[in-house]
Amino acid sequence: MKIFSPEKIKIEGEKKADRLAFEKVQLEKQVRDLQIELQAVRGQLNADKSKIDKTFKEFVQDINAKKSNLLKELLEVERQLEKKKDLFYGLVEKQDTLRDREIEVSEKEENLRRREVYVRSLEGKIAELSHV
Repeated sequence: MKIFSPEKIKIEGEKKADRLAFEKVQLEKQVRDLQIELQAVRGQLNADKSKIDKTFKEFVQDINAKKSNLLKELLEVERQLEKKKDLFYGLVEKQDTLRDREIEVSEKEENLRRREVYVRSLEGKIAELSHV
């Protein structure tokens, strides 16, 4: 077993204390460096979050603008469709009116033909009476 002198123990203790003090300084430096790095990462995360928030906000605004434009287009298409429906129903009414008039004209033509036949028959009878 080695026996150390008190002086040697003191020197060894001082060396150990110096080593521990050095290690403490190194660890404190590492802690500061890590804190600085952590702050930098937090700052970057906040910046990234701000960018993401801004991008998302712009995306939502863009989607809302597109939605608004599509709704306007849809309303315009519906308005045009309504106009075309009105025009179509107007044409159908005119067509019905023309059919009714065509029927009236056909009936009048038929009546006129009957009268012509009657007039010819009367003319024939008159002609027969004239020859007598």
